[in-house]
Amino acid sequence: MVQLHSNSERFRGDASDRFRVQIISYIQTDRMFASFFFFFFQLDAYAIFSLPITSTIFVFRLIRALV
Repeated sequence: MVQLHSNSERFRGDASDRFRVQIISYIQTDRMFASFFFFFFQLDAYAIFSLPITSTIFVFRLIRALV
């Protein structure tokens, strides 16, 4: 185990660890929920009932917002 001394060293893991930290910090904000519901209402009625497709589109939109 490597002892982490500061916040800058804390994010020096691989890309997946940094991406996971970004996802968690983005989910914990209220803006995520507001943009999520706003994105829901932009879709047509059929896409709302097909939740796997909707969640996949939202995940890609979330990745594009973070990158």
